[in-house]
Amino acid sequence: MGNDPICKFFLDQRNFILKEGPIQGTPWYRRRLSIIWEDVRGWILQHFHKWKQVRQIARRHARQQQESGTQSNKGSARYYFDNPEWESRPALDLINEYLNKLEAVVIDAEAQFAGKLAPKNLR
Repeated sequence: MGNDPICKFFLDQRNFILKEGPIQGTPWYRRRLSIIWEDVRGWILQHFHKWKQVRQIARRHARQQQESGTQSNKGSARYYFDNPEWESRPALDLINEYLNKLEAVVIDAEAQFAGKLAPKNLR
């Protein structure tokens, strides 16, 4: 799985969330007002830019669908990752493909270790 691009993408996303996410060492009530303001301002700007980027991707996909003559179900929302490598595929399709690969690994592991990990009283 280490060489699979989808698995690597999700691993990188997980590692960023767990290890590099927006973590502040000092509790909010002990920070200077200027630091709190900068944190709030940065959070708002970050989400605004993310929102703009997601809208651009969605408009691009809608334009491509219109040009190709395919219409999507307007009742269902489509989400895309903002990573340039994966922005052309809906996020749910990528997640389903990733979960299918993980399921195959789990099935293989269960078959390989069947009976070896169960407690003796359950065998």
